Amino acid sequence: MPFVFKRWPIDDLDATDHKVEAAIHGAWIAFAKTGQPGWQTLNTSGREMRFDADPSPRVPDNQDALDILDKRLSPIK
Repeated sequence: MPFVFKRWPIDDLDATDHKVEAAIHGAWIAFAKTGQPGWQTLNTSGREMRFDADPSPRVPDNQDALDILDKRLSPIK
């Protein structure tokens, strides 16, 4: 939550932390203003948003695990 609200309790963030904080905060602000987080629709592109040293939408590297979760957590069709 500190990344979302840009309210980190201590000031020991490095440059990467600040980059992630800016990306997460910006996505939440964009979503609050427009209903869109500020990147392309992820479900239709097969990508997920990754908040790390290079915040960007990417193809998941753990697709097998995501497929299992999707089957377990999806409503019965």
